[in-house]
Amino acid sequence: MRITTLPRAAAVLAAAAVLLAAGPPAYAHDQVLAQSPAADAALDASPRRVSLTFTDTPLDIGAVVMVVDPAGRNWAAGEPRISGATVEQPVGALPDGHYQVRWRVVSADGHPISESYPFTVGDAAGAPTFTRQAPPAGPDGPDNANLGEFALTDAADAADADAEDSTVRTVLVAAAGAVAGLLLFAAGLFTAGQRKRSTTKGTP
Repeated sequence: MRITTLPRAAAVLAAAAVLLAAGPPAYAHDQVLAQSPAADAALDASPRRVSLTFTDTPLDIGAVVMVVDPAGRNWAAGEPRISGATVEQPVGALPDGHYQVRWRVVSADGHPISESYPFTVGDAAGAPTFTRQAPPAGPDGPDNANLGEFALTDAADAADADAEDSTVRTVLVAAAGAVAGLLLFAAGLFTAGQRKRSTTKGTP
């Protein structure tokens, strides 16, 4: 690089730092597009399965789907099945009452995501309180999605993604700013040297 191009390069890097600081909206983890039963659904009869469809295909590891009653019993039958972007969990015959779906999958970006929501079957009166027991252990150890270790809302998952994206942008902006600063400093030294030599030559 010619020395005379240093100010121009510094300006370009400074502009890049501003663009990085603005940045695009943070990428969020996979989100649920559809779920069956739906949240707060009032079903006349027991569903045969719980179905969750995501914006991308979850990784085929660590998936857990539970259908829990207020006493803490899990009515899920067998293991969840992943087919494309859809996760299905067979369910045993549910008696009338309140239930809560609790799920955790590993998002396509490698991050575990989780959520819970209620539904009812048949004649379900009152407002139940669900226990917060741990689901059965998965391939990567016990799942603690409903014990506060993983977020239970899309908003919290999005906040995690925002924090990660913000950290990356901060590092990139700092690096671009440092390089731009060094180039501006070098350009200043070069300009001062040029002026000094010009003054020296013009002195009788």
